[in-house]
Amino acid sequence: MKGTFKKIIAAALTFSVLTLSASGVYAQSADSENLVDTFSYEREIHDENNNVIGVITTEVSREIKTEEDGTKVITLEKDIVEEYNDGEEEQYNKTHEIKITPSGEYYLNGEKLDEDFLNQSVNVGEKNKYAFKGESGGYLATYEEISPNFFKLASYKEANFFLDYSSRKTFTSTYVGEDNHARDINRFMTKADGVEDARDDISALTAALSAELGIAVITAGTVLGAIASGTAAAITASELLDASEEGHEDLEDAYYLIKNMGS
Repeated sequence: MKGTFKKIIAAALTFSVLTLSASGVYAQSADSENLVDTFSYEREIHDENNNVIGVITTEVSREIKTEEDGTKVITLEKDIVEEYNDGEEEQYNKTHEIKITPSGEYYLNGEKLDEDFLNQSVNVGEKNKYAFKGESGGYLATYEEISPNFFKLASYKEANFFLDYSSRKTFTSTYVGEDNHARDINRFMTKADGVEDARDDISALTAALSAELGIAVITAGTVLGAIASGTAAAITASELLDASEEGHEDLEDAYYLIKNMGS
């Protein structure tokens, strides 16, 4: 399924890669020392032929608190609704908690992030040599019908924050036919397409965040730091975090589907 992000804002900011907007009700000053606000964004759901089949709406309640030692604690409570044109609907919730200490330490959901993670970067428009193209999928997980009803499936297990790099140490592949694995092949295709969609969303959102912040190179630390800001960049960064998280989940699922087919 293909996804297109949109933000709901008071004044629309249009970029060539994405249409963005933001809406928030700030409870305190824009310096973000202590702040409570809400915002939302939407992503269209497309089928494999790029037809719109529904929309995902994410409503975010954000609270920023500054502790006595200067540590910022950012809590994002997200209510997510997937609505499909056929009437099907799914609702779920997720929470992100980010801590940023005065010494520059970052924590995400209780886990301390190391410098290697925080310094992961992407140059807007740059293609990574580890991303490969197949019949479909195409970013770290792919499938190709090499003869009628017989497929080559390939996937990495892990990737960097921006889903444009992975180590070959985590790579696996297999050749399978529909006679014995039709259901697993279809599930793998869905996951591989999900990874590609997430990567495309990340590319668009990274370009938007770069424009909003006025910097050429975006790092994982930049994204998390922007979520703590009192600007529209916080909304873009929150969307980018969602896309990264969803893409990593699909990538890991794709990897283990291959592993389980071979067991």
